[in-house]
Amino acid sequence: MPQNLNFARKNPALTNESFFERADVEEHVESAQPGADVGTEHNSELVKQGAQKLSAWLKRYLRFHLTSAPEELIEAVEEHLLADECLAEIAKHIGVDNLVRTKEFPVSQHSCANCFRALAGVFSEEKVKNVVIDFVVPQLVDIDFSEIYPLANPMDVLTDLLKAEGITEIEPRLLRSAGVNSAEPIYVAAIYTDKQKNVGKSAGESLTIAVDMASREALLRLWNITSDR
Repeated sequence: MPQNLNFARKNPALTNESFFERADVEEHVESAQPGADVGTEHNSELVKQGAQKLSAWLKRYLRFHLTSAPEELIEAVEEHLLADECLAEIAKHIGVDNLVRTKEFPVSQHSCANCFRALAGVFSEEKVKNVVIDFVVPQLVDIDFSEIYPLANPMDVLTDLLKAEGITEIEPRLLRSAGVNSAEPIYVAAIYTDKQKNVGKSAGESLTIAVDMASREALLRLWNITSDR
């Protein structure tokens, strides 16, 4: 993160509104910590500005690199990556949690994430773009797309998309199974087009689940969302 910000500008970004409710601050104690220069500003407005900047740059990045993905998926990914949980983890990784001025102890996830948003509100557009690329986008590797973008009938969605591309033969197949009569059965299914092309494969504890997971895998491939991207 940029290190050359003027402290007077950075300080409000790191100041939660609850900071001014602390006894040592209310009593104007000179040694109020962290930071002796208590000031009067908090980060509420900067949080809003930063959230807008982060959202705008992240959506631009996702739309540019995932051109085949539906807008609903882009929005689901954006919502997940900019949620308190993800931003708080990034903020802690770069030490923001140690700089937050707040009444809370320990600093809450929400306050930590808001300080990250507020810093983005202070930064220039170019710096926010770099923050998104360097810190937010790498969190994509941990995303479970089936969790953040659930589909009730992934096979139906896949079939509609493939038919729109002129593919008419779409077939789920059971490739193998094990422990069918045990407490932990496993099924491996794949989706084939034109009888020979495997477009998605996955395992599940039932044949239905395996087909659903294989359909999701095929959809991600269709949208060019793969591990190497």
